[in-house]
Amino acid sequence: MAPTKPNKSILSDILQTYELKVACSLCANKENEVTYSMKIISHNCSGDLLLARDRHKGRKWRHISRRPKFPNPSKYDVCWFFVEGSGCTKHRNRCTFARSVEEATVWNFQKSHSVDNSTLMSLVADTGLAATGLAATRQTDGMEQILSEFGGEFVELCEACFHGGRQTIAARRWNYTCASEAAHAWKPVLAHHLAEGQSKKVYSEIRRLPPKAYRSLR
Repeated sequence: MAPTKPNKSILSDILQTYELKVACSLCANKENEVTYSMKIISHNCSGDLLLARDRHKGRKWRHISRRPKFPNPSKYDVCWFFVEGSGCTKHRNRCTFARSVEEATVWNFQKSHSVDNSTLMSLVADTGLAATGLAATRQTDGMEQILSEFGGEFVELCEACFHGGRQTIAARRWNYTCASEAAHAWKPVLAHHLAEGQSKKVYSEIRRLPPKAYRSLR
């Protein structure tokens, strides 16, 4: 009797804590060795990258590499000697520890559910967590329509400053904090920026579609 194929319901537990996404080099911008940010782009995604981020405090996506076949520990841990950009400073390319908390979590999930890398990526894609599809295409088309009709530009601003009691327009610093005096940890909001005359600037937030709307577009 053939083994039962895993279904996407097994993702429910890990998705309470982490966001998972399949992406490619076109829609995922590689910022460092394991750190990525997403781009809004209309394309046919090859879905060859598995990314994860903490649902509550993660700002950046972490690349999840293929789980090592050997050794097979009871629990995967993060490498103590890993430095992003330099790799493991002790074992170099022979290191079999995870490069991030996100990677260790996903590897432990794969081990406990006996799910290999390709199967997990297929399950993630089946849940609609791929950086492709009709919803992404329509979002890009909508942005292009706004620019065509109204002009201006789209910018990422600090969410805490933008929604604060006294609204502040703050961009991102190099160290992933906002440029205001508060220096909030960087969590962006997408806004449409339009200059009306020489002195007036208007910023309008572009709100995300609710989950039900995404499902209706599939």
